[in-house]
Amino acid sequence: DRFRWLIMSRNEYPPVPFHLDVRALAKNVSDSAFLLGLFELGPIAAFIALYAAARRWASHRAETQLLLGMGLATLAFSLLFSGGKILAVFLIPGFLVFAVFVAQGLEPAMEWLGPRLAGHSRAVLAIALLAAGMLVAHGARLLAYEHPFGPLESRVIEEDDMPQHRLFPSMRHVTEPRTFIESAAASLPDSALVICEWREFMAMLYLQRVEYRRRDLTVQPSGYPKLLLKVADWQRRYDLESHPVVVVSPIALMQPHLGAAQPMQLATGQRVLLTYQALDVAPPLAHATKAPVPAGPDASMDSVSAQRQSNLTVRKVLALPPLSRR
Repeated sequence: DRFRWLIMSRNEYPPVPFHLDVRALAKNVSDSAFLLGLFELGPIAAFIALYAAARRWASHRAETQLLLGMGLATLAFSLLFSGGKILAVFLIPGFLVFAVFVAQGLEPAMEWLGPRLAGHSRAVLAIALLAAGMLVAHGARLLAYEHPFGPLESRVIEEDDMPQHRLFPSMRHVTEPRTFIESAAASLPDSALVICEWREFMAMLYLQRVEYRRRDLTVQPSGYPKLLLKVADWQRRYDLESHPVVVVSPIALMQPHLGAAQPMQLATGQRVLLTYQALDVAPPLAHATKAPVPAGPDASMDSVSAQRQSNLTVRKVLALPPLSRR
């Protein structure tokens, strides 16, 4: 059962029944076609990959069948069990197979050019060919942001909520994560249980595991309402006067469980809640059962993402020893 859940649950617990929506499947087919043929390595690479697959089929059939089988299995699994923001993530093994065929297609082309060009000229030509393909692919990405392609309006859906709609993406202007962890490191009380969702959880993990700071804190990924079990265990083991609970997010869901909570504001302007009193850990009736994941192309992005906010993949509490603040 655990193995089946890992393969087919789509990061949902309790697992929801699989539902095949024909329109959502068609949308995934369209998105996958544009991702593989245009948005990732570009149409030049796609042509080279097709040429290589046909050529290798004649000379190395078993190897080619294995690669094609891996790619098609990845594609089928992605079409059925993903969509929206996570479709490109599920297709990563397929992209790797695609890249292998591209490399196999460039090799005979370089051999053919061997007598005609010097060694360094062949390398420059190969790099220029791939660079031109990538520029076409990235240009298509940028165009599709404003004008999606095809009748099902396919475009790249960024998993990050800070899209980079520019020719040369850069994160140099993004300072919020550093501001957040510096403010949290200075403001959060000692030995607290810090509840936060994925965005803040990864920043806190960086603070503890990379910078070795504030390792006295126990960081708990949200996973509401399952996290109420962790809070109940925390309250049984510790006195909240010395081991308080801090809710960074989701405040809207956790606020009904808090008694007298003290609001705090971080340097980012983000409001967090601090309590030294026991929380009401009884789950609300609205979360006693779980609704199915929304289906259909319109529901495959924001609505599915919102549904999954309470069911993050990481549920393990960071079992870090209490240390002094640094």
